[in-house]
Amino acid sequence: MALQSGNITAPTSETHTSLREITEEYVDLRSLNPKPLKETLDCLFGIVGEKPVEAYTRQDARKFVEVYGRKVKTTSVRRRLNSLNAVFNDLPQFSGPLINRVCSPFVCPHSAA
Repeated sequence: MALQSGNITAPTSETHTSLREITEEYVDLRSLNPKPLKETLDCLFGIVGEKPVEAYTRQDARKFVEVYGRKVKTTSVRRRLNSLNAVFNDLPQFSGPLINRVCSPFVCPHSAA
């Protein structure tokens, strides 16, 4: 449970360990359309399961690409990976020290210049 002081909630080890929770907050803070990321998460969770954010691995990313890539074009897979990677890149804003050490397993090597 988060410690509360007035309207401010201080992060604890239990705050925002779910990728879904972090993504919802990311969408709110960035004022994004929630539909694309929700669809990406539903697809990811359908393929590798819903886990604490620090439990996702490169193996999960590879499995996501392999399975999802059978259904859609390569550009769609890259777009979904980039969306997930953006959420992982902003993790320090949403969490405490545990999640600050998490690296994104969803980095798309082909999207780098």
